[in-house]
Amino acid sequence: MTASAEAHSIHKFHAMAEIALSRFEEGELDIQTVRGPLTVEWKNEVEIITAGVVVFLDSEGNFHLIAHPGQDGKKLLQAAHRFFTRWIRLNI
Repeated sequence: MTASAEAHSIHKFHAMAEIALSRFEEGELDIQTVRGPLTVEWKNEVEIITAGVVVFLDSEGNFHLIAHPGQDGKKLLQAAHRFFTRWIRLNI
């Protein structure tokens, strides 16, 4: 989700996926485990996340990774990075 759905938002998502994967692989970013669903709310939008990995930036610009137990964080981060890379290539 993004607070501003602008044309360049896809590039922000791609950058976040790339940075999160890189920092995770270099041991600079750990995955915090959460039990139960995550609820993300913004204005009239509500997303309930019951499985997977969530990458987000806090208000200070720091990256965080949250995952549900049993999820392979590295593989999901790699998949997110590939997805956004391909989306950008198709969009050009």
